[in-house]
Amino acid sequence: MFSDQYESAWGQSLELCCAQPSSVNVLQPLDASDYVPLFWTEGFGLAAELDRAIIALSAEVKAALYGSRIFVIAPLCVTSMCQERCICCNFRAGNKGVRVERRRLTDDELENEALYLIEEKGLRIFEQVYATDPQLHFRGGLP
Repeated sequence: MFSDQYESAWGQSLELCCAQPSSVNVLQPLDASDYVPLFWTEGFGLAAELDRAIIALSAEVKAALYGSRIFVIAPLCVTSMCQERCICCNFRAGNKGVRVERRRLTDDELENEALYLIEEKGLRIFEQVYATDPQLHFRGGLP
């Protein structure tokens, strides 16, 4: 049973490996099941031919979308309550230093911060930083 499925996936992956990469203009959205055969390829993850093809296609897509532009990603700290002890972070647990204010933004405050960054600073890309706030930690997926 397993060997038949493996042989089928192996054959599909060989066809994909030998095919010429298509142009960015003809990329089609794929389902997750379309990627499964790729992971059966011999040497996947070891800088083999398929890895090089994926990297080359990724570079082509990136160049087509972004060119040589650089984007700023602004961190938007939603909470400074943290249980971790990362040396590089002022919000680490146990840090009682000067100017360490522990806060958790309300929904209105978060919206105001985002609007300020967009309207006043002209930023468009944010990374919401939640740390490991125990009150915002969800168990078993989404709330």
